[in-house]
Amino acid sequence: RDKARTPVASLHSMQVDNWPPLGIEYNVGKKRFFETESEDDYFRYIKAVGSMYFGALDASLRFSKYGTPEYWPLEAVVTLDSEIRCIEEHAGEGIVFTTNSVYRCRGTDPKSMIAFRVPDAKGLPAGYEHTVSDYNGGLLWLTASDGIAMYQGGRVTYLTRDKHDIGGLKKPYSCVVDGVYWLFQEPGSGSGLRLELVSGEMRLAQTSIEAYYAYFAKALGIGVVVTQDPIIKPDVDTE
Repeated sequence: RDKARTPVASLHSMQVDNWPPLGIEYNVGKKRFFETESEDDYFRYIKAVGSMYFGALDASLRFSKYGTPEYWPLEAVVTLDSEIRCIEEHAGEGIVFTTNSVYRCRGTDPKSMIAFRVPDAKGLPAGYEHTVSDYNGGLLWLTASDGIAMYQGGRVTYLTRDKHDIGGLKKPYSCVVDGVYWLFQEPGSGSGLRLELVSGEMRLAQTSIEAYYAYFAKALGIGVVVTQDPIIKPDVDTE
């Protein structure tokens, strides 16, 4: 056939383990994998770590193929101690926060990944997922009982333990701007906090700013803080 009538062809073919980032259950009788019936059984906190992608499904840490994030092998899974709350990339490793612990995870083969528990590290309680921020070559976050913690070089340091009483914050959000770690909580719930490390000394103070959301825009070099209700109610056209 001439070129004008030849259909478009592609050398790309689907792989046998090209499963989507959804929860899959194994049917023993039919010896096949099927999607679960749960509507929210999908991967969360998907994060690029090097040339791989990490995802969370309850306490299971899932991995994509190296260099091909559309492939999530069913055997590429590591089960941790409790539900996963956050995934971050730090120094070429995946730092995974669960409810009770913190893990370092690395490797290049998704089916043989290794997760190491960071000693003496407290995890993230439900609702504190947005308190993790990159700070001066480390990671800062708010724990359930020991205040603000910092991960750096494979070790965890508790900056406010036995020094400051940081009570339970409502829907806290963190943001790092110009070397200051800001920690806000939902308006009407109380003041926020600001933390600064200068010459090895810690400065922690309260701030009157309350916010629903905080984010540092790298392209603009500024922090964005939402201090009013972010829900927009569009006008209803009655005509």
